[in-house]
Amino acid sequence: MAAAQVERWDIILLQETSITETTPIRFPGYTAHHLPARDRRTLGCSILVRQNIRSERIAHPVDCGERTEVLGVTLHLRHESIQVFREELLHHLTQVDPGLNVNDRERRLVDAFHRAANTAIPKTKKPQRNYKDHWYYDQRVKEYHHRVNQARKLNRAHHTQATRDLLRAAIRTAREGTKKIRSEKWIEWCSGMNAHTTLSALWKHVNTARGRRVPAAPTHPEPEREASRLLRAYVDRASNAQLSHETRARLEEQRPAQDATIRRACEQQHLADTAFTMRELKYAPTAQTRHSGWRR
Repeated sequence: MAAAQVERWDIILLQETSITETTPIRFPGYTAHHLPARDRRTLGCSILVRQNIRSERIAHPVDCGERTEVLGVTLHLRHESIQVFREELLHHLTQVDPGLNVNDRERRLVDAFHRAANTAIPKTKKPQRNYKDHWYYDQRVKEYHHRVNQARKLNRAHHTQATRDLLRAAIRTAREGTKKIRSEKWIEWCSGMNAHTTLSALWKHVNTARGRRVPAAPTHPEPEREASRLLRAYVDRASNAQLSHETRARLEEQRPAQDATIRRACEQQHLADTAFTMRELKYAPTAQTRHSGWRR
């Protein structure tokens, strides 16, 4: 029984699978919809949908002509991004040149699906996990670990005195080499220290070298008040009141010319100027109400 370990994708499209009706294959965690390969003319295709997404196979899909395999699946999703996905997909598909060949059309279709998905589906960033050796880990350390793992597998398979000696030698060599690399990285960082190195940065590197996890910076107890204070301080420092009388008078003389230059630049036509789309106009009031702190 074959199995596929794929965990990153919710929907997977496969073509030319050569899967027959009697092929014993399954995909753990996915609902598989197969169009089996019946002869040499039809190679088969499959659609894999994650099990937490309810899906149904379309019994009678659209006929696209002779020797064209068609497999349709209905997905039951409730999310506002589906409408955005549909609009973006149709927008990109309408721009496909009908004079292209089959391979170029397929490439355009795949690009359209990717662009629509990137626009409609919110992206998430995986949390970065820092290991204890991340600050000195390089290709040499990776090679040491590989040699130790190979020696450990060999000793586990045969378990003789020769394999045990080989494993001890690999571990000893890896420890000595890793210690040397760690010292090189630490000396390299210390050589970059100067009078501008802060005490917090120094302790951060010391704790990292000791293998201790650096705690996250604590949040301010009153963030709004602190932000207002910093904003007022910046406005006071950037105010024209800090300038001399001659400088302020010179700026006032140049202001009409600057305003005229800006006005001409705004009125000038450019290739990057595009009109608002219906989707932007549709979602603009929603974004405005979210930022203003109230909902309709």
